[in-house]
Amino acid sequence: MPIKVLEILKGGSLGRTELIQTHLGELRVRKSISSLKNREYGEVRWHSQLKRLQRYDSLLPGLFPKVIQLGATEDSYFFDIEYFKGFCNLKSFFCDYSPNHYQIELIAEKVIDCAARLHSYAIFDSYPGSLGVYLQEEVLQKLSDACEDTRFEVFSDISTIQLNGLGMPSLKSQIPWLREFVAKIKNGTECFTHGNLTLENILINPNSFEIRFIDPYDENIIDCREADFSQILQCSSSHYGIMSDYEPFVNGASVFLDYKIPTPLIQFNEVISMRFTSSGLDLNTELLDFLHFSQFARMLPFKVQSGDLKRAILFYALSCKLIQEMRVRYGN
Repeated sequence: MPIKVLEILKGGSLGRTELIQTHLGELRVRKSISSLKNREYGEVRWHSQLKRLQRYDSLLPGLFPKVIQLGATEDSYFFDIEYFKGFCNLKSFFCDYSPNHYQIELIAEKVIDCAARLHSYAIFDSYPGSLGVYLQEEVLQKLSDACEDTRFEVFSDISTIQLNGLGMPSLKSQIPWLREFVAKIKNGTECFTHGNLTLENILINPNSFEIRFIDPYDENIIDCREADFSQILQCSSSHYGIMSDYEPFVNGASVFLDYKIPTPLIQFNEVISMRFTSSGLDLNTELLDFLHFSQFARMLPFKVQSGDLKRAILFYALSCKLIQEMRVRYGN
């Protein structure tokens, strides 16, 4: 079936996301991935997204886009999903619009409520030792994978680094403390989760403030509320999406990034952070903070393999900063 590509959309590091138009004039979003290259960090993630969309369309109709069609070429796979016309992602919304405080509180409430609908399904006990496996696979193994690039490894081996002039110990030097800290965290229950709930994967209609979720992934190892909410903090508190629009400068042990944080995003972070620490949600803040840190460590090999070395180094530096903040908050 012939299609017309209307726009290249921002998607995963190793995949391709396009707004397409079919020969009948229907608008769709096409998510494609190489079937030959980077399969561990490309095709596996693509397939996990497909299966979660299938599951959640049945459980929560309307919250996630419907899958319309799958297909294959000689060197790639793709699936087409519903296009939410008139929506933009939350990161873009906070950059391009000027919501008032009441509207920001409303948006935060709607995001949490939509996540709560998802989290209400299939509450089950977490396996003993699951956090240790998560630490090994999603932090330490991902760091090891990234270090297959010798340029990244050289930077990660520096004992003290600087991020925007602030000095801190490297992640590698803090691994013993991290192991002890994680061993003490209690994770009681798990549930269905989004798996990649960044602000860029939360869509909003700027007029009605309706919320939609896109791009879920089945790769968390630990499926708990804190995992999803840590990815919101990754964007609202640590500015992942905003930083991705700017070019970092790396010189020896120093990383510098000059960027501007939109005022609505600052206000949203204040509101959402208060909700996350409130007694009403009853989140495990130690687990939330650890998972927040881990979001930057676990993406390191994706950035390295996609050729974005400077950003991999930036996110390594950010992970070092977040660990240092945890040590101050919870004790050395």
